[in-house]
Amino acid sequence: SSWLVCRGIRTLDLRVKRQSKNAAALASALETSPYVKAVNHPSLKTHKQHEIAKKEFGPYYGGMLSFEVDGDRDKMNLFMRSMNLAHYAMTLGGYRTTLSYPPLSSHSNVPEEERLAMGITNGLIRVSVGIEEEGDIIRDFMNALEIAYGEE
Repeated sequence: SSWLVCRGIRTLDLRVKRQSKNAAALASALETSPYVKAVNHPSLKTHKQHEIAKKEFGPYYGGMLSFEVDGDRDKMNLFMRSMNLAHYAMTLGGYRTTLSYPPLSSHSNVPEEERLAMGITNGLIRVSVGIEEEGDIIRDFMNALEIAYGEE
């Protein structure tokens, strides 16, 4: 285990910076989508804590974000099945882009009323943005959104 930690720490700086850059780009792209109701990432000027994050984090706001779409389960399933690069995962935080659906994963045991009060709606998707090419990540999400939500 120690050897793996030592090996991984050598590229940690590069990976974290790349993930942060990719997450900011994806957040910005998602914010322009007509199918996305809200995007949560501190790099966005529309984020209520953007100025604090800018002061604390500098140009690297982290690789995690969330966004909200229509919570229709069929559309959510189609969206996730339409992803080619990013994949659903029960745990987040690796070097590949992964996503989770909190109502059925991390918050599945939380009563719905309590979960909704926390802002975890039936349309919330969490994303751990990886180190893939920025444009590829954005295209994957935008294409899947169009497939799932574009055919109203």
